[in-house]
Amino acid sequence: MRYIEARSPIDDLLADAADWAVPLPVPAVRIRGLVARHGAVLDVVTRPALLHFDGWAGNVLAVDGPDGTPRLSGLVYGERYLWGDPLMDLVSPLLYRRTEDEPADPLVQAYRATAPFPLDAGARRRLGLYRLHLYLLMTVEMPSRGITAASDPGRVGRLAELLSRELAELTQ
Repeated sequence: MRYIEARSPIDDLLADAADWAVPLPVPAVRIRGLVARHGAVLDVVTRPALLHFDGWAGNVLAVDGPDGTPRLSGLVYGERYLWGDPLMDLVSPLLYRRTEDEPADPLVQAYRATAPFPLDAGARRRLGLYRLHLYLLMTVEMPSRGITAASDPGRVGRLAELLSRELAELTQ
């Protein structure tokens, strides 16, 4: 029997970036190093949940409940489903924003009411790693979606800026 070393989702994204010649704002080795440096904060997650990881408003279906309050009726576009830390599902709905800076957001309030979590240093670090993952994913997937710097320079620049910001925070 041969031992195969497990690769992280970040390793897979960095391999795709290399294969598709996607420019990154920093060398892949720096990204791997920062993820490894902070990997211990992920050890607190002992029970993964099924995550949508693309739960922005356009992918969430709701109906009015008997009291007029919207109720979740379904989710669409499950291409990014994965098992992981439930906290990770708060990253993509708040795209380009920081969950920890949006405590009044209705999604954050609803999430905290059903699955309370502290916004301590470890949770903030995990959120930073999850944003890094999302921004890296959105950067690396551009060629597969026909997006180039020429066709959408705003997206390319914005993602490079966001990736650089998360990497700077992880460096601290």
